Amino acid sequence: MEEAIKEALEKAKHIDVRGRDITPFLLAEINRLTAGDSLVANKYLIHNNVQVATQIAIQLAALRKSTSNKPQQRPPPPSGT
Repeated sequence: MEEAIKEALEKAKHIDVRGRDITPFLLAEINRLTAGDSLVANKYLIHNNVQVATQIAIQLAALRKSTSNKPQQRPPPPSGT
């Protein structure tokens, strides 16, 4: 995979692919160079990222709910000194 990435980056530089065109070019070129293995790996990463994001959202929601149920304490009134 590393060799495919390196080769794709070199080709992009050689043919002057830049800006918003670089990511689609690299993904397609790496997919071609790896005979589709990179696409499988990217799909796995996306699936894993969704699972991690879901767990983070669940934990964050639980944390927010637990802190919103606590009574709010008011600061003591200023002293008259």
